[in-house]
Amino acid sequence: MKPDIVYVYNKSCSGWMGREIIFSIRSLEKFGKNYNNVVIVGDKPEKLNDAIIHIPKSDFGTWKERKICEKLLTACKSDQVTDPFVFFNDDFFLVKPIDFSNLKYFYFDNLGNKIQNRKIEDTYKRALKNTRDVLFLKGLVEKHFDIHYPMIYHKAKFTRVMEKYDWNIRGGYVIKSLYANSLKIVGKSKKDCKIYVMHRKKDILEKISATDLFSTDEITRAMIEIFHELYPAKSSFEI
Repeated sequence: MKPDIVYVYNKSCSGWMGREIIFSIRSLEKFGKNYNNVVIVGDKPEKLNDAIIHIPKSDFGTWKERKICEKLLTACKSDQVTDPFVFFNDDFFLVKPIDFSNLKYFYFDNLGNKIQNRKIEDTYKRALKNTRDVLFLKGLVEKHFDIHYPMIYHKAKFTRVMEKYDWNIRGGYVIKSLYANSLKIVGKSKKDCKIYVMHRKKDILEKISATDLFSTDEITRAMIEIFHELYPAKSSFEI
Protein backbone atom coordinates (compact mmCIF):
# COMPACT_ATOMS: atom_id res chain seq x y z
CA MET A 1 0.00 0.00 0.00
CA LYS A 2 1.16 3.51 -0.82
CA PRO A 3 0.93 5.71 2.30
CA ASP A 4 -0.07 9.35 2.37
CA ILE A 5 2.56 11.91 3.29
CA VAL A 6 1.31 14.02 6.21
CA TYR A 7 2.69 17.42 7.13
CA VAL A 8 1.58 19.27 10.25
CA TYR A 9 1.84 22.98 9.66
CA ASN A 10 1.55 26.22 11.59
CA LYS A 11 2.26 29.24 9.40
CA SER A 12 3.28 31.36 12.39
CA CYS A 13 6.17 28.96 13.10
CA SER A 14 7.73 29.22 9.66
CA GLY A 15 11.02 31.08 9.73
CA TRP A 16 11.10 31.70 5.97
CA MET A 17 7.60 33.00 5.23
CA GLY A 18 6.27 29.51 4.53
CA ARG A 19 8.69 28.74 1.73
CA GLU A 20 10.27 25.72 3.44
CA ILE A 21 7.20 23.57 2.85
CA ILE A 22 7.05 24.63 -0.80
CA PHE A 23 10.57 23.36 -1.44
CA SER A 24 10.05 20.34 0.79
CA ILE A 25 7.11 19.28 -1.38
CA ARG A 26 9.15 19.93 -4.52
CA SER A 27 11.83 17.61 -3.18
CA LEU A 28 9.19 15.03 -2.30
CA GLU A 29 7.72 15.11 -5.79
CA LYS A 30 11.17 14.90 -7.35
CA PHE A 31 12.61 12.04 -5.29
CA GLY A 32 9.76 10.39 -3.37
CA LYS A 33 8.65 6.94 -4.53
CA ASN A 34 5.45 4.98 -3.88
CA TYR A 35 3.38 7.41 -1.86
CA ASN A 36 -0.25 8.38 -2.28
CA ASN A 37 -1.57 11.85 -1.45
CA VAL A 38 0.06 14.81 0.25
CA VAL A 39 -1.87 15.96 3.32
CA ILE A 40 -1.43 19.09 5.44
CA VAL A 41 -2.99 19.17 8.90
CA GLY A 42 -3.21 22.65 10.40
CA ASP A 43 -2.83 25.81 8.36
CA LYS A 44 -2.72 25.74 4.57
CA PRO A 45 0.14 27.60 2.89
CA GLU A 46 -1.17 30.26 0.53
CA LYS A 47 0.89 29.15 -2.45
CA LEU A 48 -0.54 25.63 -2.58
CA ASN A 49 -3.56 24.57 -4.65
CA ASP A 50 -6.47 22.23 -4.00
CA ALA A 51 -4.52 19.14 -5.10
CA ILE A 52 -3.24 19.15 -1.52
CA ILE A 53 -5.57 17.49 0.98
CA HIS A 54 -5.99 20.09 3.71
CA ILE A 55 -7.39 19.19 7.12
CA PRO A 56 -7.83 22.35 9.22
CA LYS A 57 -6.70 22.06 12.83
CA SER A 58 -6.01 24.89 15.24
CA ASP A 59 -3.34 24.51 17.89
CA PHE A 60 -4.27 22.99 21.22
CA GLY A 61 -2.24 23.23 24.39
CA THR A 62 0.89 25.14 25.36
CA TRP A 63 3.80 22.96 24.34
CA LYS A 64 5.00 22.51 20.77
CA GLU A 65 5.20 18.72 21.02
CA ARG A 66 1.60 18.52 22.25
CA LYS A 67 0.44 20.72 19.37
CA ILE A 68 2.13 18.36 16.92
CA CYS A 69 0.66 15.32 18.67
CA GLU A 70 -2.88 16.75 18.49
CA LYS A 71 -2.51 17.35 14.75
CA LEU A 72 -1.26 13.81 14.22
CA LEU A 73 -4.17 12.44 16.23
CA THR A 74 -6.45 14.45 13.94
CA ALA A 75 -4.83 12.71 10.96
CA CYS A 76 -5.39 9.36 12.68
CA LYS A 77 -9.11 10.10 13.00
CA SER A 78 -9.56 11.27 9.41
CA ASP A 79 -10.86 8.97 6.68
CA GLN A 80 -9.03 11.25 4.23
CA VAL A 81 -5.70 9.84 5.41
CA THR A 82 -4.34 6.37 4.67
CA ASP A 83 -3.52 3.87 7.39
CA PRO A 84 -0.59 3.87 7.82
CA PHE A 85 0.72 7.31 6.85
CA VAL A 86 4.14 8.93 6.80
CA PHE A 87 4.85 11.92 9.03
CA PHE A 88 7.00 14.45 7.17
CA ASN A 89 8.35 17.81 8.38
CA ASP A 90 8.27 21.02 6.37
CA ASP A 91 12.05 21.32 6.78
CA PHE A 92 12.83 17.90 5.29
CA PHE A 93 14.37 17.87 1.81
CA LEU A 94 15.05 14.76 -0.25
CA VAL A 95 18.22 14.57 -2.34
CA LYS A 96 17.97 10.90 -3.32
CA PRO A 97 15.04 8.53 -3.94
CA ILE A 98 13.18 7.20 -0.89
CA ASP A 99 10.59 4.42 -1.21
CA PHE A 100 7.80 5.28 1.20
CA SER A 101 6.06 1.93 0.79
CA ASN A 102 9.08 0.31 2.44
CA LEU A 103 10.14 2.95 4.94
CA LYS A 104 12.34 1.80 7.82
CA TYR A 105 12.46 3.11 11.38
CA PHE A 106 15.66 4.92 12.24
CA TYR A 107 17.22 6.14 15.48
CA PHE A 108 20.57 7.53 16.54
CA ASP A 109 22.04 7.10 20.02
CA ASN A 110 19.80 7.24 23.10
CA LEU A 111 17.75 9.85 24.92
CA GLY A 112 20.16 10.06 27.85
CA ASN A 113 23.08 11.09 25.67
CA LYS A 114 20.87 13.47 23.70
CA ILE A 115 19.84 15.19 26.92
CA GLN A 116 23.41 15.38 28.18
CA ASN A 117 24.66 16.86 24.90
CA ARG A 118 21.92 19.50 24.64
CA LYS A 119 23.31 22.60 26.30
CA ILE A 120 20.15 24.72 26.12
CA GLU A 121 17.70 24.28 28.99
CA ASP A 122 14.53 24.67 26.92
CA THR A 123 11.14 22.97 26.58
CA TYR A 124 12.53 20.52 24.01
CA LYS A 125 15.13 19.32 26.50
CA ARG A 126 12.31 18.98 29.02
CA ALA A 127 10.37 16.86 26.50
CA LEU A 128 13.42 14.63 26.03
CA LYS A 129 13.71 14.15 29.80
CA ASN A 130 10.00 13.45 30.18
CA THR A 131 10.19 10.80 27.47
CA ARG A 132 13.25 9.13 28.94
CA ASP A 133 11.65 9.07 32.36
CA VAL A 134 8.33 7.50 31.34
CA LEU A 135 10.06 4.90 29.19
CA PHE A 136 12.37 4.02 32.08
CA LEU A 137 9.42 3.61 34.45
CA LYS A 138 7.84 1.17 31.99
CA GLY A 139 11.06 -0.80 31.60
CA LEU A 140 11.44 0.18 27.96
CA VAL A 141 14.56 1.06 26.00
CA GLU A 142 15.28 4.73 25.39
CA LYS A 143 16.51 4.97 21.80
CA HIS A 144 16.45 8.42 20.25
CA PHE A 145 14.13 8.07 17.24
CA ASP A 146 13.53 11.81 16.94
CA ILE A 147 16.10 12.33 14.23
CA HIS A 148 15.30 14.48 11.21
CA TYR A 149 13.79 11.75 9.09
CA PRO A 150 10.20 10.75 8.17
CA MET A 151 8.44 8.09 10.22
CA ILE A 152 5.53 5.81 9.38
CA TYR A 153 2.63 5.77 11.84
CA HIS A 154 -0.18 3.24 12.13
CA LYS A 155 -3.35 5.02 13.22
CA ALA A 156 -4.64 2.73 15.96
CA LYS A 157 -1.17 2.15 17.39
CA PHE A 158 -0.32 5.85 17.37
CA THR A 159 -3.58 6.75 19.10
CA ARG A 160 -3.19 4.00 21.68
CA VAL A 161 0.39 4.98 22.52
CA MET A 162 -0.23 8.72 22.77
CA GLU A 163 -3.32 8.31 24.94
CA LYS A 164 -1.32 6.26 27.49
CA TYR A 165 0.61 9.31 28.63
CA ASP A 166 -0.23 12.53 30.46
CA TRP A 167 0.13 15.30 27.89
CA ASN A 168 -0.52 17.99 30.48
CA ILE A 169 3.04 17.53 31.67
CA ARG A 170 5.26 20.57 31.13
CA GLY A 171 7.07 20.25 27.80
CA GLY A 172 5.23 17.13 26.68
CA TYR A 173 7.18 14.28 25.05
CA VAL A 174 9.22 13.73 21.92
CA ILE A 175 6.75 11.88 19.77
CA LYS A 176 8.82 9.58 17.56
CA SER A 177 10.81 8.17 20.47
CA LEU A 178 7.67 7.74 22.55
CA TYR A 179 5.91 5.89 19.71
CA ALA A 180 8.73 3.61 18.58
CA ASN A 181 10.04 2.66 22.01
CA SER A 182 6.54 2.08 23.40
CA LEU A 183 5.94 -0.37 20.56
CA LYS A 184 9.38 -1.97 21.06
CA ILE A 185 10.42 -1.16 17.51
CA VAL A 186 14.06 -2.14 17.08
CA GLY A 187 14.91 0.23 14.24
CA LYS A 188 18.22 0.84 12.50
CA SER A 189 20.92 3.30 13.50
CA LYS A 190 21.26 6.25 11.12
CA LYS A 191 23.17 9.49 11.51
CA ASP A 192 21.10 12.64 11.45
CA CYS A 193 21.73 15.22 8.72
CA LYS A 194 20.75 18.60 10.11
CA ILE A 195 22.28 21.64 8.45
CA TYR A 196 22.89 24.29 11.06
CA VAL A 197 24.03 27.78 10.13
CA MET A 198 26.39 27.32 7.17
CA HIS A 199 27.15 30.15 4.75
CA ARG A 200 29.26 28.41 2.12
CA LYS A 201 27.50 26.42 -0.58
CA LYS A 202 30.48 24.11 -0.88
CA ASP A 203 30.19 23.08 2.77
CA ILE A 204 26.45 22.46 2.55
CA LEU A 205 26.68 20.47 -0.67
CA GLU A 206 29.48 18.33 0.77
CA LYS A 207 27.41 17.52 3.85
CA ILE A 208 24.21 16.61 2.00
CA SER A 209 26.03 14.51 -0.61
CA ALA A 210 26.37 11.69 1.92
CA THR A 211 22.67 11.38 2.74
CA ASP A 212 19.26 10.83 1.13
CA LEU A 213 17.50 13.57 3.10
CA PHE A 214 18.58 16.63 5.03
CA SER A 215 16.94 19.12 7.35
CA THR A 216 17.65 22.77 7.97
CA ASP A 217 18.00 25.23 10.79
CA GLU A 218 18.45 28.86 9.77
CA ILE A 219 17.92 29.55 6.06
CA THR A 220 21.07 31.25 4.75
CA ARG A 221 21.57 32.80 1.33
CA ALA A 222 23.68 29.80 0.34
CA MET A 223 20.87 27.44 1.34
CA ILE A 224 18.33 29.43 -0.70
CA GLU A 225 20.58 29.16 -3.75
CA ILE A 226 20.83 25.39 -3.23
CA PHE A 227 17.05 25.05 -2.94
CA HIS A 228 16.56 26.81 -6.26
CA GLU A 229 19.27 24.73 -7.92
CA LEU A 230 18.05 21.37 -6.57
CA TYR A 231 14.31 22.04 -6.93
CA PRO A 232 13.80 24.63 -9.71
CA ALA A 233 10.47 23.31 -11.01
CA LYS A 234 7.18 24.01 -9.29
CA SER A 235 5.43 20.98 -7.88
CA SER A 236 1.97 19.98 -9.06
CA PHE A 237 0.66 21.35 -5.75
CA GLU A 238 1.71 24.95 -6.34
CA ILE A 239 -0.53 27.69 -7.64
